[in-house]
Parts: sequence; structure tokens; C-alpha cells
Amino acid sequence: MTLGGMTLGGLRAASAPLDWTAWFQVTLLVVSLMGLMLDSRQVMGVNAWIKPLKFCVSVLIYLVTVAWLLKDLKLGWPGAVIGWGIAAAMVVENGLIVLQAYRGVTSHFNTSNAIDGAIFGIMGVFIALNTVLMAWLLVLSWMPQAGLSPGYLAGIRWGLLLFFAGSLQAGLMLRIMAHTVGMRDGGPGLPLLNWSTRAGDLRIGHFIALHALQALPIAGWLLDRAGVVAAPVTVLILAAAMAAAFVLTTLQALAGKPLFF
Repeated sequence: MTLGGMTLGGLRAASAPLDWTAWFQVTLLVVSLMGLMLDSRQVMGVNAWIKPLKFCVSVLIYLVTVAWLLKDLKLGWPGAVIGWGIAAAMVVENGLIVLQAYRGVTSHFNTSNAIDGAIFGIMGVFIALNTVLMAWLLVLSWMPQAGLSPGYLAGIRWGLLLFFAGSLQAGLMLRIMAHTVGMRDGGPGLPLLNWSTRAGDLRIGHFIALHALQALPIAGWLLDRAGVVAAPVTVLILAAAMAAAFVLTTLQALAGKPLFF
């Protein structure tokens, strides 16, 4: 059982490309913070740099998580391929989000002209690549694993499965070319998260499923550390609860209802 010592400085041993990409995200984060302080332009009712700021933090957490999983699963060359592919996808994704913030326009679902449509299309290709690679990692995680405690391994497997479900749920947003259901994107929202307080918002379920990738392995590891014999079953119950929250918030969003109503 591992789950320890994974910092930005320690990423290189797990995956050099993820390490480089993590530092690139730190650079973009600094750029976004400077933009937030120096640029007052707004996109969809909030400062243009709020979105890249949130994505930089989220992707940084994601990169550290994937590196930690690759390190503990010990996948050999498939792990190396996955690391390189996800690194490339995140460089393109967040690089283009920052570019669009600099241009003062939206990044997702923006097909208002040829340039913005091409940027959104490129982002879509690389996010699809990321999803395929995470599906591959999900399959590999269900192969026999040595050296991992049962609760932690269960957390990895169920966390990856929920992450993949959340990635597929993004297809609903692509289908309607928006994340808000019942009104246009950009209306009143919760502080920082900006989830709609007036209509349905598909980002809520998306958030829950994606962050199962961190929550469930950590829960499994803690349960193993505490000596809980039924740790895998407990993790499965937690995963089922998160899956239910994911499904219910997605259905609520599709019905056009805000999280709190």
C-alpha cells in the first residue's frame, strides 16, 4: 500500500511528461492570476480569467492523481503511453482555454466563427483522446495487481469507473452545446463554482463523477490504514453513493432544475 510522497517535485519518477505538464499548469495558473488582477473584461458575466484559473487548479490535481495511479499500478509501457497522451491532451486543453481568455471569448461550445470553431474542435479531439486513455487505464486497473491493499485498489477501480462515466456525461453538454439546461449559459451562479442558481447545470454531476478519482482511492487507503476488514465493501458503498449523486444531479439538470430550489 503506497499513496504517499506524491508532490509536484516527486512527479518525475512516476511520469516525466506528467511532471512537465504539471509545471506548465503552474505557469498557466500564474498567468491566469495575473490576468484576474490586471484584466477586468468579463465573459458570460464573470471575469474572463476565472475559468482558466479553475481549470488550471483542476487539471493540476488531475495530473498529480494520474501520476500517482500510474506509479502504484506499475503498468510498464502502457502506463508510459497513457502518461504521454494525457500530458499532451492537458497541454492543448488548458493552453487553448487560456488563449481564449486572453482573446476575451468563451472556449467551450464556441463556434461563432471559423477560428473559435476550430479551437473548440481541437479541444474536443484532445479531450476524446484523454477519455480513451482513461478508459484504457480503467481496464488495466482491473487486471491482477500486486502490492496494493484491497480497499485502496477498490477505490482506484471504482474511482476510475466513475471518472469515465463523468467523461461520457460531457457528451450531453456537447449535444446541447451548453452546460446549462433551461436558460443560456452565463446566468446567476454559485460563488466561484458558477453552477446555475436559476436552471439545470450539467457541470454538477460532471464534477461529482470526475472527483471520485481522488475521493475513492483516498477513502480506500484510509480505511485500510484504519484496519477496516470490509474496506472494499465500504468503498463500494461510497462509490454507489457518489454514483447515485452523479445520476440524480444529472437528471435534475436535464429537468432544468438548479441544485438548490
